[in-house]
Amino acid sequence: MSSNNVILGLHSPRFARALVSTLRAGGVQASIEAASIPEASGGSSQSPSDSESLLVNVCVSAADARRSVALLESNDFMAHYKIELKLAGMSNRLLIPVDLTESSLLACKIGFGLAERLDLSPVVLHVFSVPYIVNSTPDISFPSLDDSMMPAEEAQVAEKLRTFATSQFAQFRNKLDQAIAAGKIPKLNYFTDLAEGVPEEVIMDYTRNTPPALVVMATRDKDKKNSDLIGSVTAEVLDRCRVPVFTVPENNSITTIESIRKLAYFCNLDGQDLYSIEFLMKMFGNPDVEVLLVPVSKGDSINTGRISELCDYLKDEYPEARFSIANFPAKEFRTELEELITTLGLELLVVPNKKTNIFSRLFSPAIPHRLLFERDVPMLALPV
Repeated sequence: MSSNNVILGLHSPRFARALVSTLRAGGVQASIEAASIPEASGGSSQSPSDSESLLVNVCVSAADARRSVALLESNDFMAHYKIELKLAGMSNRLLIPVDLTESSLLACKIGFGLAERLDLSPVVLHVFSVPYIVNSTPDISFPSLDDSMMPAEEAQVAEKLRTFATSQFAQFRNKLDQAIAAGKIPKLNYFTDLAEGVPEEVIMDYTRNTPPALVVMATRDKDKKNSDLIGSVTAEVLDRCRVPVFTVPENNSITTIESIRKLAYFCNLDGQDLYSIEFLMKMFGNPDVEVLLVPVSKGDSINTGRISELCDYLKDEYPEARFSIANFPAKEFRTELEELITTLGLELLVVPNKKTNIFSRLFSPAIPHRLLFERDVPMLALPV
């Protein structure tokens, strides 16, 4: 290390990359350098082949040291840094809940593609329930529980249900492995998890206990969603999840992230927009895409000057992308959006996802929730 540099801290490589990225965004030329760890502290036990298990130094020039510390301790930096940490993935995982249908394979295709791009490890999760069902004409192909059963009988049937779920999940994994072997899905090492419980609750527990960088879920088409309005697992996850969620409609024609070229971004016209768009552009590798900025406001009008300033800034920041502004009032976007999707060929909707209480979720659903049931277009919901 140069004598003109100072060490800001010792971190894992993934954490260090996120830190350096945000420091550079603040105008500080930071770098990552190998750390020399004394043998007594356990340094000799780290294998050089396992690069993510090693520790590295984050360094800046002595002239930038005070500025770096001030930046690290500022509220603006922390808001920006949280976005970087989400992208880095606190658990280095990308969660793909599956219901074992064909649409789940599509979710895996999209999810594995994103995992490959973001250097994440996919986790394929299937949740099954042991229902207590009164069934006078039981289906012999799928066991059920009857209220008249004794505890021992209930336990036996419950065990049969678990065995059945295990078998079905194994068949799905076999289909997934075949698709990977055929080159239809990126070849990545992945994890699987079979859990018992209410699907949305198990998924939420996972995102709270082992926060993934992203959740990818398949959804039904619009007609089927309308008949399944109450009890939609994806809708419940969207309403409560505090990590990014990517939804993939079952009739979607997009099969890879690279093929997405036209998207709409719903703006709050606040400081969070810059962080969310940065997350988006990093996710897609700052591609040559068309981004339609759709301002969303609680009032009857929008701040045209502010949205224009945002658009100009993004054009300078991401010259490879093409940004434009939707020219209809924010309060009418739901009626105008269908025409825009068809006319412009929009392939992805990117929406801010604010945390709301149970009352708001029931009587005033958030934009991601409404769009889930109204549109058959892939959606990326970013927590704000």
